[in-house]
Amino acid sequence: MNARLLQSAATAVLLSCVFVLSGRAATFYVATNGAHQAPFSSWSTAATNIQAALDLTADADTVMVTNGVYGTGSRITTFVTQTRVVITNAVRLLSVNGPEHTIIQGAKDSPVRCAFLEPGAEIIGFTLSGGSGSNAVPGGNELPRHGGGAMLNRGGLLSNCIVRDCFSHGDGGGVAMRGGGEIRDSLVISNYAISEGGGIHIETNGLVERCTISFNSVNVDGGGVHMNRSAVVRNSQIYSNWTQFADGGGIAMESGSIAGCNIYGNSANAFGHGGGIWWPGGHNASIRNCTIYGNSAALEGGGVWFRKLFNYSPAHHKIPFC
Repeated sequence: MNARLLQSAATAVLLSCVFVLSGRAATFYVATNGAHQAPFSSWSTAATNIQAALDLTADADTVMVTNGVYGTGSRITTFVTQTRVVITNAVRLLSVNGPEHTIIQGAKDSPVRCAFLEPGAEIIGFTLSGGSGSNAVPGGNELPRHGGGAMLNRGGLLSNCIVRDCFSHGDGGGVAMRGGGEIRDSLVISNYAISEGGGIHIETNGLVERCTISFNSVNVDGGGVHMNRSAVVRNSQIYSNWTQFADGGGIAMESGSIAGCNIYGNSANAFGHGGGIWWPGGHNASIRNCTIYGNSAALEGGGVWFRKLFNYSPAHHKIPFC
């Protein structure tokens, strides 16, 4: 009886150890000169495109990427958009030497977005360049058009990244954030959108922090940023962005919070209001501790244009310490 108990206990310990070992996070490797031998567990056997390594990952895994331009491999996302890098689980995609040396290359002629992230996904230290949302509207769904550089769908993080020279047929030439997500310590530059948010479009609950957003443009609203529904932009530099025909050269804010930002040198052209910030009076919105100067508008509000609604409440509309 004691022998049987000891054997059972040993078996349980062994199974427990196997479970713990199998549950350990893994690291995968990507290099342009790798041998592309799955499971890409060393630099010598590294994948030559990022998506191949990501397709093997589970939550808490890391994919390490060394220097190079990565312009092959892709997946079609849930929004029917060809995308170079798709991360739908809690995986960290990390460059070895930073965004100056590690580039995720999209495409515009045959549209390929650079990246698509869902909650828990992280992209750290990359340049996202030359991406485009789809020009299709399947079943009237506009979502495939948004986010030429990246789509953050309900979550995800871009950190220490450069998003440049990307295009959207809809919203968010550089980045579109839908239902959450964060962009931190990043540069969003020289992107273009047809509709809203030349640099960044935040639909709901997104955060932009310690970023530089510059030289972006849009046909309609929000040359640098278009923000809505509890979006937050803070401690960032927003300059030299513009709208072609409408409002909010720097930022178009329908609701949300702007804090600790420098907003300068932006312009709202043609029929535009609010060269620095266009604020059409949305509820629960505030601008706090910002420096706003040197902006211009074709019509009214070179710095800030604000529309006082019939149900205006000072509790919900604030511009202190600017």
